[in-house]
Amino acid sequence: MNSHELPRCQHRGPEFYPGRWMCRSPRVVSFQGVTADLCRTMCPYRDHEGQLLLNGNASVSGTGYGVAIGTYDSLHPGKQRYGTLAVELNLAVLRANCGNETRILVCDDASPAKSQRRYREICEKYRAEFCTNRRRMGHTSGDMIVFHKAIRWARRQGLRTVTKLSHRMIIDVPDWIREDSELLINSGFATQTQMLANFSLEQVRTECVMMVVDRWHSSDVLEHYAPRPIPYWNETHTYQAISRFVDPQAPYPHFLPWKRLAFLRGNDAPPVFFREMQGDSEVLFRELAQRHGVELTDHFSTIDSCRSLDYR
Repeated sequence: MNSHELPRCQHRGPEFYPGRWMCRSPRVVSFQGVTADLCRTMCPYRDHEGQLLLNGNASVSGTGYGVAIGTYDSLHPGKQRYGTLAVELNLAVLRANCGNETRILVCDDASPAKSQRRYREICEKYRAEFCTNRRRMGHTSGDMIVFHKAIRWARRQGLRTVTKLSHRMIIDVPDWIREDSELLINSGFATQTQMLANFSLEQVRTECVMMVVDRWHSSDVLEHYAPRPIPYWNETHTYQAISRFVDPQAPYPHFLPWKRLAFLRGNDAPPVFFREMQGDSEVLFRELAQRHGVELTDHFSTIDSCRSLDYR
């Protein structure tokens, strides 16, 4: 059911999960959003006076926007590495769409020395900064640490927002960082992402998370993301950060659903590109690379990183 088929109500927010909508009503006890049936037949508190707005970002400071890309130069079954190619394509698309004013940090999870040299060359070409972990942390903890680095880096740079991307999450839309950042700030939420519906309700798509820097830079959040091994997925860990420390007072699910992103991994479609998407992802990535003047050799792959030969 589409939201336009539901009764008009200023308390109902965006759909954040298939069949569930955000509810801001102070009188409805709904811990995980509302369903269409509840809105249509059960709720006595419908209010037609427009849309309620949050004011959590009234004092947001800073200028400009940043992106932090998490990467590892993984080895796929062809015994070739694809991480540096993914980062080069991501940087090329970001620069083409969002200009040189966008600050970019590439966060590597201790790739081999040869790979790190290539990362540095690519970052110099596209005017991005590069950092790497002292030792490899692995898929889950390595992804978590990108958030820790991104928040601290963005605060030092005095940025309004920072967006964490995985290296094979690419948005090919002109000026999307600025437009989506201002949409987020004006909404009053501290975070823009999408619920991940592939597994369980309270996980988010950590491959694409936009954060208001002033709201995310706190001792509780930084402690939550402190570099260490964690025994569960960062998708859960990041939802916990949002709901417990960043925006606990906001209506469930405590973030602004990002309409560009699908609820399900595998359902994205151009101009949003992900390693798993509608159609032949590898063909679509290669077409994207051709449009942006990046040569993807046969080293490139859209394989799930969990299937990499050196996965940990």
